[in-house]
Amino acid sequence: MIDYAAARLNMVEGQLRTNKVTDAAVLDAFLTIPRERFVPASLRGIAYVDDDIPLGKGRTLIVEEYLRRSATMEHALPPLLARVVARLPGTGIFMSSTTTHAPPVLVHMIERERALHERVVILTVVTETIPEVPEERRLEVRSLGDDIYQAIASYGFMQEPDVPKVLGEAASLLGLSIDPQQTTYYLGRESVQGGQKGGMGSFAESLFSYLQRNAVTADRHFHIPPRQVIEIGIQLDL
Repeated sequence: MIDYAAARLNMVEGQLRTNKVTDAAVLDAFLTIPRERFVPASLRGIAYVDDDIPLGKGRTLIVEEYLRRSATMEHALPPLLARVVARLPGTGIFMSSTTTHAPPVLVHMIERERALHERVVILTVVTETIPEVPEERRLEVRSLGDDIYQAIASYGFMQEPDVPKVLGEAASLLGLSIDPQQTTYYLGRESVQGGQKGGMGSFAESLFSYLQRNAVTADRHFHIPPRQVIEIGIQLDL
């Protein structure tokens, strides 16, 4: 049974106060309003997570668009690597919302730059609908060949993801030596266009686009050093 009162308190102390929200009336409202009643029953476990919760079809359509644009890892990587003319020193971390398909940011970089770091980690952070994921279940890693690796980190909705820390753990499991100072994190930033052709309709899509632009950035949410982040924008009409 989920203790929603504890989840609300954790949200206020861990998300609001740390972002300098100090107004007593605002904090009291967040402590009082039962957010779990305003989301679908299947999502109540993550009602207080500092992460995206689907607004209508927005996030679902973004994932569907990504899957449409990208092939599975096994099919995408060989032709992509054939286009690479230079491997650069250091480690490139490509954050991915899917565990099965090549990240659009990785595809975009190779297609445009024809270059890739000498070592690549494709990292997906999964938030489960339980308060805490045990340490022994935190991390899955595998080699995809050509010094490209995949890591999947699982957290509960009351836990705070720490990507640099989990990267160190992944490196240890894979037997890699990764210099944190020579690591670059690649993040995708969707720009939703709000056009007439999308599946949401122009008004809902425009509203979703506004909320998307004002969401907490991934580097803050995942404790990624901002000076080591490269964001690549992708335009979408949902």
